[in-house]
Parts: sequence; structure tokens; C-alpha cells
Amino acid sequence: MWTLGWIAEALNRTCKNSDTIIAGRGVTDSREVAPGDLYVARVGENSDGHDYLDNAWRAGAAAALVERKEPAEQIGIPYVQVPEATRALGWLAHCHLAALRRKGQGKRPVCIGITGSAGKTTTKDLLASLLQLKGQVIAPEKSYNNEVGVPLTVLRADETTDFLVLEMGASGPGHLALLTEIAPLDMAIELMVGHAHLGGFGSVEGLAQAKAELLWGLRNYEGKRYWPLSTPAQQARLVFEQDGYREESPVGNTPPSLAILNCGDDRVRQMASGAQIRYFGELKPERTGQEAEAKGVYASQVTVGADGRPAFW
Repeated sequence: MWTLGWIAEALNRTCKNSDTIIAGRGVTDSREVAPGDLYVARVGENSDGHDYLDNAWRAGAAAALVERKEPAEQIGIPYVQVPEATRALGWLAHCHLAALRRKGQGKRPVCIGITGSAGKTTTKDLLASLLQLKGQVIAPEKSYNNEVGVPLTVLRADETTDFLVLEMGASGPGHLALLTEIAPLDMAIELMVGHAHLGGFGSVEGLAQAKAELLWGLRNYEGKRYWPLSTPAQQARLVFEQDGYREESPVGNTPPSLAILNCGDDRVRQMASGAQIRYFGELKPERTGQEAEAKGVYASQVTVGADGRPAFW
């Protein structure tokens, strides 16, 4: 729950109707608006969210983030005007998570980011199910893993949230750097670096460097990271500061972060080193040094039966 005044302050803006209470979620699709939601009027390649402000208002939206104030004033919906709605959504999520961490004395919610060329959604779903045995979990609906889906997921967390499980995708360098600026991580899970669909990465090495950006998003990691940030990633980490958004209050005590790496993928295994690493995967005989000394979970002597079920130590 927020007030419109708190949102405006977080975004370094002013607003009317500062006492307006937003008791719902952040929503970017007017068709999904429920009473009490905050509607974010994004301007995309094929549509303009301002064209649907009236629909959102009729559906019960309490307020809106807008780039143009005229449509909001004509309709009468309380609003905060921002230069760029998608970036404002990201920074609002950042401030919301920081506020929750201050209330949780820096220790909760535990924010976990998952990336990899394949397996992100499955891993996210499995992890969220397991963590429900330990506390309250917020995880993405569907595959919400970009600069819109990640902040919308973060904004669903509240003071009761113990674990925030985020799927983080990338279609080019700098994307993961931006997502981890929105949601700085306590744990980073690297699944794999694939060879297909290289797209905007240029090469497998470029893909590996982009996936390694996730590790730079850890809040308190004292080990070594072997992939430097690319120029697009460095620029992405400055986006919010360049927009004039700046967090003033410290988050509080920050526990040591963990990098969780797939030891079965050479490029992932070589992304980082240090005491704050945990490994998972199939432990092969030739890999008994660094991984064996670290805490982790491995499968060895893996076989698959006639019924298709694996067995392993």
C-alpha cells in the first residue's frame, strides 16, 4: 500500500491528491486493472497507454503514472507525471524494495535473481514452491522477466514477504545490469550459457559476459568476478542516476550475498570465485578442486532408467 504522495517523492516529482491511497498492484495493461491499482501509462512501439487511461479509471484504478498530464486531467484520475513511464516504474520498484528492506533490517525480503539461456521459468517455479515451506514467497506470474515484468513483480511484495524470486532475462548487453539496478540481489543463480539464439549478443562470449552481469547485481559480494561489465552494462547501471533518481537513505545491514553457479557449464563455473559461491550440477571426476572445496549440491553417478527416471548420488 502506498500513497500517491510517497510515489511522487520516490520519483522526485510533485503531485496533487497526495493522500490518495493505492491499495492494489502496479498494472500496465488497462484490461487487468482492479480497484485500487496504480496504472502505468507506458508508451510502446505499437500502443500508447494514455489512450486507455479512461478504461483504467473506469475499472477502479486509484491513480496513474503518466508522461502527459492532459489526458489524466481531462479524465480526473489522480496522477504523477514522469519523463518516461517505464523507467519510473523501475525506480519505483527499487524504492519499494529498499523500503521493505529497511523495515526488515536489511535481511528480508531475500531477493533472488535467476538467469540462463534456458530453464529460468522452471527453476523459478520450483524454487518458489520449495521456499513456500520456509516463508512467504513472491514470484513472477508467467515469464515476467524484463524491465516491465521485474518491477511489477517487485511491487507485489509487502512487509510479509520473506523471499522475492525474480526471473531475469536479457536479449542484449546491459539488460541484466538494468534489472539488478531495479532489484539489487542477495542471491544470483546462473543456470547456463547457451549457443543458440545469440541475437544481440554477437557471440557465445558476448552472451556469457551479458549473463555475468547478474553477479554484479549482488548487494554484498566480496569474491572475484571474472567478466568485466561491458560498456552497455556500465551505461545501464547509471540510467536511474542520469534520470535524476537517487536513493538517499541507506538500506541497513546487508548480509553476505551468494553466487549460485552451475559447475557443469564451464562458462558459468568460471564467472566468479570466492567463499560466497555455491555450486550445483553434476560433479565430474576432473573437477574436484575449487568446486569440491565449496559448499554446494551435486549429482554424480547419474543414470536414466528405462522408465525415463534419473537416479544419482
